[in-house]
Amino acid sequence: MDEDIKSLIENNTKLVQTVYEQNRKIKHRLTMMVIGSYVRLGLVLLPIILAVIFLPPVVEKIWAQYGGLLRGFGIPANSSSGPQLNQLPIDKVINNASSDQIKSILNQLGIGR
Repeated sequence: MDEDIKSLIENNTKLVQTVYEQNRKIKHRLTMMVIGSYVRLGLVLLPIILAVIFLPPVVEKIWAQYGGLLRGFGIPANSSSGPQLNQLPIDKVINNASSDQIKSILNQLGIGR
């Protein structure tokens, strides 16, 4: 009977050791998964943060350099915020149009009644 108990205890000890090793491997794998998740998050957020920091000055320089090309469209070259609706020539056309002309255009577009 002592030998049966002793063999059961040895068997139990081996099984516990196996379970302990499996748990250690699982814990290591979960730790790596968490680290990988943080790395992926950094890979997504880092370009966005860098773009917010460094892109506005670059866009302003490009706009100042190539803004002269847009003068033909009625967009001022020194505008740092880009084209605005009230600066486009279409605004002048709409302001000078009569109400009958506007109704005719809306009817042709299928918007008018």
